[in-house]
Amino acid sequence: MLFSGDCVFVAGCGRLFEGNAAEMLASFDKIGTSVPANTLLFPGHEYALVNATFSLGLDSDNAAVQALLKKAWACKRAGQPCLGSTIGDELQYNPFFRCRYSPYNQV
Repeated sequence: MLFSGDCVFVAGCGRLFEGNAAEMLASFDKIGTSVPANTLLFPGHEYALVNATFSLGLDSDNAAVQALLKKAWACKRAGQPCLGSTIGDELQYNPFFRCRYSPYNQV
């Protein structure tokens, strides 16, 4: 389990109040390469719907992002948080994990 506080959210990341973007990216790189894919993610806040919408705008053909957006809407309609993400899931749809090796970094 990874209790990420305000650093990693489902399909997103926290704001930079301390440090800089390079340090945040280094944190994502370290998590993405050293934490097992089946590690459950427990973020400090639930922003899955807005983050999935943002991710879809960057990578509209990504089936994992599309599935997350459907799940997030279903959770919202049910009045439930969108939980159940893993690091492996995040590597598929979180743009902050994918920025080094995704279609939208070649713009």
